[in-house]
Amino acid sequence: VILMAKKATINVPAVIITMAKQKMDVNDIISKGGISRKTMQNIFDGVGTPRPKTIGKLAEVLNVDVTAIISWE
Repeated sequence: VILMAKKATINVPAVIITMAKQKMDVNDIISKGGISRKTMQNIFDGVGTPRPKTIGKLAEVLNVDVTAIISWE
C-alpha cells in the first residue's frame, strides 16, 4: 500500500473574500505580512506550493485561522 500525502494549497477565493471584507489589497498583505509581491502573485496564479510559514503569515495578516485559507489536494 502506497500512501500519498495531500498537498496544501491556498484557497484563493477565500483569501479574496476575506481581503474584501477587511478592505485590504495585496499591498496591505505585502507590507503587513512580509510576503513578497512575487509570492503573492504565485499564490493568486496557483503556481507552486506555498511554504507553511507563508501560509501562516497570510492567515495572520488576514486575522483568520490558517484552516480558513487552506485547501487540500
